[in-house]
Amino acid sequence: TQSTWGEKDDECNDYQLARLYMLLGIAWAMRVDSANISIPEKTGAMQNATNNFKRSIELDNFDAAIAYNFALFLAKCRKIEEAFGLVKQFDDYGPCQELKVLLLTSMKQYSEAYGLLQFYLAESEDNITLTCLKLVLEETLLGPRIAMRNLTPLAEQLTALGMPVFHFNESASLAATQSCHDNNLLTITSANSTLGRSSVGIGGRGNRLYAHSMEGGLENVSVRTVSYVENLTLSDGIASSMESPIKVPTQLQNREPEDHLSLNVWILMFELLVNMEQLMEARSCLAELRSMTRINSDRSMFHRSTAEALLKEKEDNIGEAKTLYQEALVFHPYDLDTRHRLARILIEEGNLESAEKLLRECLPIDLHHEKSWQLLGNVLNIRGDTEAAAGALRTAADLQHTSPIKPFSKFLFWTF
Repeated sequence: TQSTWGEKDDECNDYQLARLYMLLGIAWAMRVDSANISIPEKTGAMQNATNNFKRSIELDNFDAAIAYNFALFLAKCRKIEEAFGLVKQFDDYGPCQELKVLLLTSMKQYSEAYGLLQFYLAESEDNITLTCLKLVLEETLLGPRIAMRNLTPLAEQLTALGMPVFHFNESASLAATQSCHDNNLLTITSANSTLGRSSVGIGGRGNRLYAHSMEGGLENVSVRTVSYVENLTLSDGIASSMESPIKVPTQLQNREPEDHLSLNVWILMFELLVNMEQLMEARSCLAELRSMTRINSDRSMFHRSTAEALLKEKEDNIGEAKTLYQEALVFHPYDLDTRHRLARILIEEGNLESAEKLLRECLPIDLHHEKSWQLLGNVLNIRGDTEAAAGALRTAADLQHTSPIKPFSKFLFWTF
């Protein structure tokens, strides 16, 4: 217990004691993440986690693992500036690299996030988590076609290497509109044009890259970044080549069932194709996904059901989509994206009571997911509870200001 550890302070050195308090902080943070406790209980667990993490940092502020775990907890609580301040100096620790990129996107500093991703990947091309983050960012800013163009050769390369990866299941909720894509393309290209490749010293990265001051607010963060990749600019040549359907490569078809790499790549390909409205190609991709997930584990059944449901919804077969989303939640009841998609269908059907119940159940799963609050506010408004609706929508708007391209609650876990 914590009290027992406190009594043994004099028997431990600072490193050991710091790690013990870190473990206590992680335990309380896991309690916060639990969907089975009430919101007041979560509030108490948050305070306990914070206290233990702070004690750990006080004992050893040079331990990257401690800084990372505390920062991830703070990020989930949307304390972005504090989280960034903890991890900014640990540039050689992989998880801190990935978290820093995600934190930059929550600050809406997409150009800096992309530049940092390029820099890290130049030195560690086989970092699949960073690669997936890069693809999500490209889809968010530049649209799914650009992300798909960069995913296709990656899929072929990684398949040849047979490398393990984290699973990925986020891009469906991140498809950018064309107007947003055009505006952001101008923004990111302009921002990176002022930061030439020579601004990064490739030799000896160390902690210098991110050892800058946070004084003056987040808007003053200065990140040395690499120049924007030329093949991401929507030149006439690339734009014209996008008019024909993008073919799904066949190199992955002979992979073993449940192969992590194949499942990861095909899920991402499927979602990008759906977002590009290339539904015939998406259905072919889904057929390959089924062949790779012949083992009926909860994970494979969840992914097959959600993929089929998403395709049915795009094909305006709403009744079957609803049934498939409900089936998917049997295998993974805590997936918020699936709950949100099902809630939208229930709202369209006028089944507001069921939609509200489904969305209220989302809050204990992740209290800081803006989409849950937004949809709940819409339902309450339709039901005439304008005061509660206004509160929910205000919460959603506040959370949107610090929303990353991928939820912090799913960080390093690309799919269930």
